Amino acid sequence: MGLPGSGKSTIAALLEADLRRSGIAAISQSADQAPFIWRHCRRLLRILRYAGGCSGLYLDAFRLIRASGQRSPLDLAKVTWNLWNAIAVIADCRACGNAVTIVDQGLFQAIWSIQLSATRQVSSDDWNGLVRSAGVTDMLVVNVRSEIGVARSRLFSRASKLTRLSSQSSGGYAESWQTAAANLASLTSLAHTVLPSDPSGDRIITVDNNAAEPRSAASEVALAFLARTGSIRPSAFQDLRWEI
Repeated sequence: MGLPGSGKSTIAALLEADLRRSGIAAISQSADQAPFIWRHCRRLLRILRYAGGCSGLYLDAFRLIRASGQRSPLDLAKVTWNLWNAIAVIADCRACGNAVTIVDQGLFQAIWSIQLSATRQVSSDDWNGLVRSAGVTDMLVVNVRSEIGVARSRLFSRASKLTRLSSQSSGGYAESWQTAAANLASLTSLAHTVLPSDPSGDRIITVDNNAAEPRSAASEVALAFLARTGSIRPSAFQDLRWEI
C-alpha cells in the first residue's frame, strides 16, 4: 500500500523478478494494463466466482462503506467495487496453490480509497473485524513510504495520471494529499493491530522509496520475505501470501 506515485507497481514487478531468481514461484497482480472493459469484466467474473463463499463479507463491506457516508453515488459504487474485488482476490490467492502472490492495490489500499471520499469516520474496530474476516493474518503487508512531493512528481511524469487524487480541484489539492497520507498512517496502525508478529518481526514492512532506486526497496522486501522461509524449499510453500 502507498500513495499514488509511491512506486507500488514498480516495486511489485521488481519483487516478483527477485523472488523468481531465488527459485520461488511468484505471481504478480500489479496494475492491470488491459483495456478498461476487459479489466473490469475480469473483476466481475472474479467477484461472482467467490460470491457463494464471500457473500457475507461483501455485505459487511457494503454496510461499512455506506456508514462512511461517501460523497456521491459514484464514489459509493467505485469504492464498493474496489473492496469487493480485493476480497475476491484474497479468495483467489487461496485457490492458486503453492505460489507467492504479490498483490498491488490490495485490501488495505481499497480501505484507503474508501477513507479518501468518506464524510464520516468508520471506527478502527469495525475495519479490524472486516480485515480479519477477509483472512490477512498470514500475509506480509508492505507500506511503500514516499514523500508527497516525490509521489506527486512521479504521478505527473507518467503516461496515465488518473487517480482519485488527481481529480481534486486545485484549491483542495494539497489538503487532499495530506488527508491521503494521514489515512495511510492510520491504516499502518490498523495493520499492526491485526497482523501477528513472527520470529522475524512484524508482518508489516515499511520501505522508503524517495531518492533511492525502487530496486533497493524491492530487494529490502525480498530479503525480509526470504528471512521468514528458513530452510523450507520453495516447492514446499503452501499458503504464503503477499499484499503490496
